[in-house]
Amino acid sequence: MKEHFFRLCHFAGIVETIETLRVDELPALGRHHWEGDEILHFIHAVLMRIQSELQKVPELTEIVVEYCPTTRKITFRETDITNDHFFLPNEFIEHFAA
Repeated sequence: MKEHFFRLCHFAGIVETIETLRVDELPALGRHHWEGDEILHFIHAVLMRIQSELQKVPELTEIVVEYCPTTRKITFRETDITNDHFFLPNEFIEHFAA
């Protein structure tokens, strides 16, 4: 699965670092066809990575996650929070907010 990458870009006015990991280094991603809980394990790994990165950035910052089906890459962009970025319904945010 060399074509699958997990890319994390840190933005703070300029790009500070870019880290590239093989996606199969994340939990439960050793197969081309995901079954059962493998997708949930992947989502969990992504969310845990976001959580760890959010602890390192200023409060009014968010990480945008993008998936490109053509290249099969997941990109994380750190950006300042504006009202335009809130796309989840308030009910979802209230239910799942830590």
